[in-house]
Amino acid sequence: MMKMKELSEETGVNSATIRYYITQGLLPKPVKTHKNMAYYDERYISLINLIKKLQKEYFLPLNVIKQAIREAGYDRAPYMTQEIIDKLVGKDAPWPAEPSPMPESMTKSELMKATGLSMEDFEAAEKEGFLVKDKNGNFDRENIQVAMLLGQLRSHLTAEKGFSTEFFITHFRTLGALVNKEFAIFMNSLKNGTLSKEEIDNFAAKSLDLFHRLAPLLHKRLINKKIKESLSL
Repeated sequence: MMKMKELSEETGVNSATIRYYITQGLLPKPVKTHKNMAYYDERYISLINLIKKLQKEYFLPLNVIKQAIREAGYDRAPYMTQEIIDKLVGKDAPWPAEPSPMPESMTKSELMKATGLSMEDFEAAEKEGFLVKDKNGNFDRENIQVAMLLGQLRSHLTAEKGFSTEFFITHFRTLGALVNKEFAIFMNSLKNGTLSKEEIDNFAAKSLDLFHRLAPLLHKRLINKKIKESLSL
C-alpha cells in the first residue's frame, strides 16, 4: 500500500490529477485510515498507466476511458489493456456515438481538468501561444492535442524535479525563432524569383514534414551525448 506521494512518484502523475481521476470515477476510492490519510494499492499504478496510454496515444477523452474501465471493473481493467484498446479503437470496433473520440472543443476549465496542467502552466502556455482560444473563447481539437501532450510532459518533468514553466517556454521560443528564420528564407526566395509560390507550398507540405521527423531523432541523440559526456567526467 502506498501513500499519495509514492503513487505520484511511481506514475509521474501529480496528486491533483490523481484525485480528479478518483472523483470522476476513473479510479476506485482509496482505503482511508484517517480523514487526511489514504492508501493505494498496485491497481492504481496500472490503471493510471492505462489512462495515460489511452490519452497520449489515442487522444481519448476521460469520459470514454472511464466508461471502458468501469465496464471492465477496477480489478480486471489493469489486465485488459489490449482488450480495452481494441474495443475503443480497433479496426473492427466502431467509435462510441457519444461522446466523440475527441471533443470538438473544450473550455479552459475542462481542458485543465483533463490534462492536469496547473493554472501557472496553462496561462503561460496561453501567453506564449502554445494554446490559442477560438472566437468563442474555447479550445479546438488541435489545441486539445497540444494541451494533452503538455500535460503528459508535465506529469514527468515536474517542478519538483527542477523543470520550471520557463523550461517549456524556452522550447516554444526556440521553435518560434526557427520559424521566423524559415519564413525569412521563403520570402527572400520568393522576391528573388528562386522559388515560386507553388514550390514554397510544396516545400512546406513535404520537406518540412521530413524536418519534423528528423528533429526528435537529433534532439534525442544530442541530449544523450550531453548526458554521457557529463557522467564520464
